[in-house]
Amino acid sequence: MSRRACTLSALRRQLIHENGVHKQAGKTATCTCILCLVRANGKSERESVEGALPNVRIFNPANLAPPVGFAHAGAAHGWVWLGGQISNDSSGEVLFAGDMSAQFRRALQNVVAALAAAGSRPEDAIKLTYFVTDLTAYRAALKPIGVAYRDLFGRHYPPTSLFEVKGLFEPAAMIEIECVAIQSRAPDIADPDNT
Repeated sequence: MSRRACTLSALRRQLIHENGVHKQAGKTATCTCILCLVRANGKSERESVEGALPNVRIFNPANLAPPVGFAHAGAAHGWVWLGGQISNDSSGEVLFAGDMSAQFRRALQNVVAALAAAGSRPEDAIKLTYFVTDLTAYRAALKPIGVAYRDLFGRHYPPTSLFEVKGLFEPAAMIEIECVAIQSRAPDIADPDNT
């Protein structure tokens, strides 16, 4: 039986693989990391990257911009990952050009909508990442940004990173927000675009 460190698990460096089973401090659980799922389905790691992964659901709610070449949310094995959300409406138009706090609020509303579609809530978020095009404008808008955050996420403050970037795909966007969360309920599947 071969043993090696799991490099794709959230608990990496603490877990040992033994043919798809994690062992940690006397506890054993079936591994659900991507590498073991792919191996269990008889595909090579390269095939899994080039094709659809097993048990991954994609969510594109109608109240968010039409996805072209991306998805708003993906979920697998109790985890939810969001694609970057900006301050656009359901037609894809960026709202509130030049207003960092209004763009933050709208982008965070889009995060909440994408989370809901995938079966999560703001309090299920375990990581937020902000990409801003103007750190000075972000700092100047901290008070209204804080109000918007608490209105939508309450007093739940998961680990967060903020990066100033040269630009975002949509030139009028000043902020893009990514999120990783746990899936705490059944996804919203009333929307026919949820697949």
